[in-house]
Amino acid sequence: MQYGKLFPWFSCPRFIMKRRRIYPSEDISKISVSHRLLLWSGVMRRLWLYMFNKKYIKENASKCQGECLRCGACCKLAFRKCPYLTFEANGKSACTKYNIFRTPNCVVFPIDHRDIRERDIISKTPCGYSFQEQGNETAA
Repeated sequence: MQYGKLFPWFSCPRFIMKRRRIYPSEDISKISVSHRLLLWSGVMRRLWLYMFNKKYIKENASKCQGECLRCGACCKLAFRKCPYLTFEANGKSACTKYNIFRTPNCVVFPIDHRDIRERDIISKTPCGYSFQEQGNETAA
């Protein structure tokens, strides 16, 4: 089922991604308004999927490969910087609320390849996660 047909705002990020080149920026304040809208629509998409389509999340979890490199880029998708994000002396990120409470976006990130693509707007460093072939997608 294609969510873009039922909910037009789900197709908006793909339009922005196709029309604009993405230039990763280490300075989050330099991200354009259209990219910021794209990132917020990704947050809303993940929340929607978490609440109403856990089957899709479980299907994609089996396609996800790799592990978190703790770069902290995904913690900057919704805000300039998550208030719970800290950096250790070795440069690795850490969440002060990891074992206490995490938002749905943090729990399920990344759901699919779009999340990795949105994360790449924030950081030049490659993400530790990747997904298998994208050609056989039927949902979202």
